[in-house]
Amino acid sequence: MSSKWQFPDSASAPVISGLPDPFMGPRGKRVKTPAEWTGQREYLKELVAHYIFGHMPPAPGDTAGRVINSAEKYDGAALEETVRITCSGGKVVFDVEALRPNKPGRFPVFVWLRMPKPDYAAIEREAIKRGFAIVILDRDVVAPDSAGQFDKGVCGTAYPDYDWRVLAMWAWGQCRVLDYLLETPWADSEKIIATGHSRFGKAALWAAVCDERFALCAAAGSGCGGTSSFRHLGGRMGKDIGRAERLEDMANRNGFWYWLSNHCQGFEGENIAKIPLDLHFIRALIAPRPLITVDGLDDTWGNPYGVQVSWVASQPVFEFLGAGDKNAIHFREGGHAYNEADWRVVFDFCDAMLSGGAARGYKTYSADIDPAPELFCSWGMPHD
Repeated sequence: MSSKWQFPDSASAPVISGLPDPFMGPRGKRVKTPAEWTGQREYLKELVAHYIFGHMPPAPGDTAGRVINSAEKYDGAALEETVRITCSGGKVVFDVEALRPNKPGRFPVFVWLRMPKPDYAAIEREAIKRGFAIVILDRDVVAPDSAGQFDKGVCGTAYPDYDWRVLAMWAWGQCRVLDYLLETPWADSEKIIATGHSRFGKAALWAAVCDERFALCAAAGSGCGGTSSFRHLGGRMGKDIGRAERLEDMANRNGFWYWLSNHCQGFEGENIAKIPLDLHFIRALIAPRPLITVDGLDDTWGNPYGVQVSWVASQPVFEFLGAGDKNAIHFREGGHAYNEADWRVVFDFCDAMLSGGAARGYKTYSADIDPAPELFCSWGMPHD
């Protein structure tokens, strides 16, 4: 994909001491005012697309949804519909499951990218009780999670000339669900939420970055390629203690290379200090909209230490844009999951944010971890 910026490969990129500065522009000049952030955001978004996700096609402009099945659920409290979504001149067709309160009104909606698993009934019941709708998008409908098949799904076959990989394809699918929701009489167009866990948390973050119609993002256990740091790794006891997902785990040919842009190749291992971004940029790109990440302290894939590093490093951007209370993290005991405890926190956060409240109480560290922000945030805010 063409770009007005040129980005170095691992052979020519210089080593960056500490974390890259999200306020530093492409010509070495720092952003000084919020009015300049629009251009800076465009640059950071292109940087992240280049090295991590690849480029998504634009919105096709012809997304439509047709209800093909409908039934009451949960003793009549909910209405569940199967919706067939079509776009791109009929080249893209996939089904989603929409679950909403069975009563008149407009509801905040979670666009939930997930694998089909046996029992989410408790989470769905709680969502309905609290007045949320959920639209469930199955990964393999949009792009198979397979090195040999990811480009054979509806996204890859409809848009073969794009340099995107499977994470961006899933994100694009979430954006098309959003297209559909904005045309329904039951979705609150100002309260659409992108969510997902693990690889789908990575995709949900990118959907929220690329489509600012998402009012909020909630990502669980997103790890490497999500909201943990490339450079700072560790478990619940701190830096370099315990296992954490690294770029080399994903980028090599025995890993999940088909999730990521080719341009991340070569930055693994010691070269990670040369990659011109880190994952606090993803958090920063969602600002000033609300963002919450939920993680388990024993999640060996999630990099709990790196998640907190990225939160600290992104917070100056949220504060710069007047949204210091909208950047939230939450930890619980346990491992790699998106469970009922996580969802309760997410529901509470969404209630607060979408009603104009504050997120106090969420942006706190666990008692076990001290990320020592002076090690990686020496650049500070523009007005410091």
